[in-house]
Amino acid sequence: VDECQRMIAADRSFIHERLGTLVFGEDDETLEAATLQLLEQQQGTVATLEGGTSGLLAQTLAIAAAGRSNFKAGSVIAACDLLPNEVLPAGSSSAISSEAAVQMAKWIRSQQGTDFGLAVTHFSAVKNEGDISMCFIALATANDVEVVEHRILSDASIARPRATKTAINMLRLRLLANG
Repeated sequence: VDECQRMIAADRSFIHERLGTLVFGEDDETLEAATLQLLEQQQGTVATLEGGTSGLLAQTLAIAAAGRSNFKAGSVIAACDLLPNEVLPAGSSSAISSEAAVQMAKWIRSQQGTDFGLAVTHFSAVKNEGDISMCFIALATANDVEVVEHRILSDASIARPRATKTAINMLRLRLLANG
């Protein structure tokens, strides 16, 4: 048994060394649980504002946050035109843009008084065969905002879960960088 444990430890170490930040947990640890644990270790808080993920981001974090106080709030915008004017002023070019995601992340962070604001815009409509749907995901801190364009290249049914995981992973990577 001891020999097996040593072999497992050596393999585990090798995997972590080779894959680095791609490894977020072991056994049944989820991405969201690992992220909230990092957030708790850094005594940080997060709030979300989402459109395209229809509340899945908030739900995922809320379930993983059971007993923790670092996930403060999740807000869902049912339609692009329902964004408050202070988030996206009337006449803005698009609610599905990096600028919209940035404003959403900054706004929810400010409204909830959290260390991080995480936002997901709605997905762009697919009008023609071959069109690619996309959304924008932003992470705001007191000092900066990171935004990514998230393209859905495969089955649209996985768009919401993939965008949710991408958003959570953005937060995880930032927390790892903060050390």
